[in-house]
This record gives sequence, structure tokens and C-alpha cells, in this order.
Amino acid sequence: MNNIDGIIIKAIDGFYYILCDDVEYCCRSRKKFRFKEIVPKVGDRVTINIIDEDKREGVIEHIHDRSSDFIRPPISNVSQVFILLSYLDPKINFEMLNKMIINFEATGVNINVVINKYDLHTQENNNEIDEIFRNFPYEIIPISVENDMNIDLIKERLRDNISCFCGPSGVGKSSLLNKIMNKDIMETSELSTKVKRGRHTTRFSQLIYRRDLNAYIVDTPGFTSVEILKHIDKYVLKNYFIDFDEYSNCKFRECSHINEVDCEVKHALEDGKINKMRYDMYVRFYNKFKEKGR
Repeated sequence: MNNIDGIIIKAIDGFYYILCDDVEYCCRSRKKFRFKEIVPKVGDRVTINIIDEDKREGVIEHIHDRSSDFIRPPISNVSQVFILLSYLDPKINFEMLNKMIINFEATGVNINVVINKYDLHTQENNNEIDEIFRNFPYEIIPISVENDMNIDLIKERLRDNISCFCGPSGVGKSSLLNKIMNKDIMETSELSTKVKRGRHTTRFSQLIYRRDLNAYIVDTPGFTSVEILKHIDKYVLKNYFIDFDEYSNCKFRECSHINEVDCEVKHALEDGKINKMRYDMYVRFYNKFKEKGR
């Protein structure tokens, strides 16, 4: 058998496109994976058997263990995410942002929060952003694809990672990827002036390799609408708010940080050490789970 290791960079209609030492093979998967209810995913490290070297065709023989595993969209082995937002148009949806953060914390990937279109901001806009994200537990990276602001910083953070860019329509994901790769990777579309939201032009997940950075980049259409993962309930929700971590010496061991007395998290909030928007969102999610008995 002529076996070789590679990584799935694209999956379309049951065909898997696998990059092996700069050579791309089109492969099917063995039936044994279907029997085990295992579906290969973009990002999977795999071993393939080459059937026809001239036609670059093969079959997937083995799927290696995954370091991270997303169900929707189906991608694996992502080591970090870039949540791309814009402040003005479209405006930031803070509920969606925090749902994404909770899910990514639960998945165990590093999180970068990026705000695009800074070239359109006034100083007042920038001051508003600083106030909204005061004591936010993640660094906010301001960028402008239009004038190259902090694009080199984003490129450097990609180094030696498999990175996923996600965010709502219209924030410039495809334009940012095109800028990073110095070519048109994905189609880009103008923001609809009628509905103020971008038209989806990304049809499937794919993984692109930038050799000089040893970086794989995933662009995916699956994150415009997101719900908190089903295994997360009111009891473990607080574990995915990392801003609470250093304030864990509450009077009650299982403190929910809602109504209990001598709650260190609430004291930190009153002292301005915890972002109020984040805490209010935590309470909102907690109460929703409580109503649903979850």
C-alpha cells in the first residue's frame, strides 16, 4: 500500500481534498468510517492510500485524533479563532459575541476578538469602544483592511496555527482573508443597502495554507447564527466566563454569582474590575437556562 499523511483542506459532496507535502489528492473515505459513524472533517489529519498517482486520487484509511472538534460547522483541529466584528455597520451583536466566546472556551481554542473598519471611525467611536470593552477579558484588536491597520499583527498571530475566522455577515471576513493571502481566496460582496447585512458568498469550509507562516486558515459560513452548546447548563456556565476565574473565593462553594451574599464576582463588578456587559450577559444566559430547566 502506498500510504501518505496529509490534512483535509476541503470537503464537497463526499469528496475530500487532502494536501500532502504540497500535492493535493481527491479522496473518498472508507466505508468503515460510516459504520463507526465517523465523518471526516476539514482540518482532520489523515492517512490516505494513493490509488492513482497520475490522477491524484486516493482513499482515506485513517483519521488521526482531533485536538478540537466543531460540530457546526464541521471542522477539526482548530487551535485559535478570530471573531471578526465591526462597530458601525453592521453593529456588534453582543449576545452573539458572548455565545461564540462561551462555545469556543468550551471547545478549548484560543480566542482573538477583532474589530474591523477602524478607518470609518471617529474619535468618539473609538472612545465608545474603549468604554464598552473596559475590563473585557480578551484583547480587542483594532484593524482596517482598507488601510492595512494591524494586518501584519494578524498575520503574525496566524503563525504555526490552524485558525478560523468567524463573525456575522458584512464585517469583512473574506476581504481580510484576501488581504492576508495577497489574492482573492473567496468571493466578496457589497453590503446590502436594503437589509444592512452581507450576502453569504462563502459556500463551504476550506483550509488554506500559507507556507511562510506555516499557517492553515479556515474560512467557514457556519457562524452567523449560533446557540450555546447543549451540554452547557446553568451549573457550568460560569466556568466559561474567564473573567470570573480570579474571583472564586465566594462564601458559598457553589456560588452562582447571581443572588448569593459575599459573592466575590459581584464585589469585583461593583469595584469596576469586571466588564458589566459581560456580567449582564452571564445573568441573562443563566436565567434563560433556569427557565428551561437546563
